[in-house]
Amino acid sequence: MARIRSVDTKPELLLRRALWRQGLRGWRLHAGTLPGKPDIIFASARLAVFVDGAFWHGHPSRFRYGASGEYWDRKIRGNVERDKRTRAALRRAGWATIRVWDFQVLRAPNEAAVRVRRRLEGRPGYLASFGARTSFAPASAASQNRPTRRSTDARKSRIAPASTARSGAASKA
Repeated sequence: MARIRSVDTKPELLLRRALWRQGLRGWRLHAGTLPGKPDIIFASARLAVFVDGAFWHGHPSRFRYGASGEYWDRKIRGNVERDKRTRAALRRAGWATIRVWDFQVLRAPNEAAVRVRRRLEGRPGYLASFGARTSFAPASAASQNRPTRRSTDARKSRIAPASTARSGAASKA
């Protein structure tokens, strides 16, 4: 289990990219000061986002009690109970929570980001202060005035040959 990542997992990175593409800004990652150490928090809106692994958090279609042995039954049951306690503690502190399953993010990261955005819209103080885009569609590179990727030859022409750099350094010494 030491090789199981708890931060910067593929579903988490996909969700963060989708949130960015939709113009949602102002989040923080892995807030250790909050119960459960949420994956993403929007502090101004007091929204905690958890990207849960379906097996580890007991999704009914991904984990069946009794199929993997008593150890895993206890482990997953404990995780589910801890998730409930975390949500209750966050709610008592005035935070809303949203849990997104990893397989949902892997299948459709933009849909998961829309779920987060809709939850944010119901929270005071977020969208108006950060000016998020009103469209859910990701913007193209051309509409964002970003340069397109240059060819390899164009980049190579800007780099000085190694021999020139060495001869200049040698002449100074």
